[in-house]
Amino acid sequence: MSSKHSAPLATFGDSPGKQQEASQLLRTNLVGAVHGYIAAAALMQAQPGRGGHVFFVDGRGGDGSATPLTALYGCSKAGVQQLYRTLVAESASQPKLAVHTVQPGMMITPLLVDKETAIPRRHIKVDPVCVCVCAGCGVRGAVRSQSGGSQALF
Repeated sequence: MSSKHSAPLATFGDSPGKQQEASQLLRTNLVGAVHGYIAAAALMQAQPGRGGHVFFVDGRGGDGSATPLTALYGCSKAGVQQLYRTLVAESASQPKLAVHTVQPGMMITPLLVDKETAIPRRHIKVDPVCVCVCAGCGVRGAVRSQSGGSQALF
């Protein structure tokens, strides 16, 4: 996510540059997930054998919680979660296709460390340094839903 998105959405105004950045973020996180799934599903169903697995990347806001200063990012990740839940239900009739999410945890990016555009610490629920160091330790949990999908937390 670009550091240019770490501001209240109401302050974006009618700037064409801001609108283009917003569209790019939504295209990357949500539309990209849709297109990736469509391409992967077609390949997996056409190949001989067992098929395969599609993994969506979850993030802040994916659980439906508020994401102050990063409304567009949170909105896109909530959309990915809705897409995931729908595709899990749809894939029940597709034996060659399994759908999952992974939640790698917070990553240190310019958005978090740039002094001028950083998200205020009060909006960050965990220590980003700890999460990034611990992410290398492996999966800290996996949840399998009743309908066949799973979520991996790092």
